[in-house]
Amino acid sequence: MPEFDLSLYNATRDRPGGPLVVVDDADDAPTLQPLSDASGRWTQGGTIGYLLAYGLLAGGLIYCAYFL
Repeated sequence: MPEFDLSLYNATRDRPGGPLVVVDDADDAPTLQPLSDASGRWTQGGTIGYLLAYGLLAGGLIYCAYFL
């Protein structure tokens, strides 16, 4: 998630041309990954979970498109 560098902003906020604003990309945010075993292959449970999630997403979109 992007964050403002407040120390640089506070150090330059009194400049005649305005403060320097720098956006840092915080790379420590976790990402969602499918469950995998030690060799990096998807597990059967991870595959079933992804199929169920995509099925629920598709079902919700179809419901909204045709019934609402």
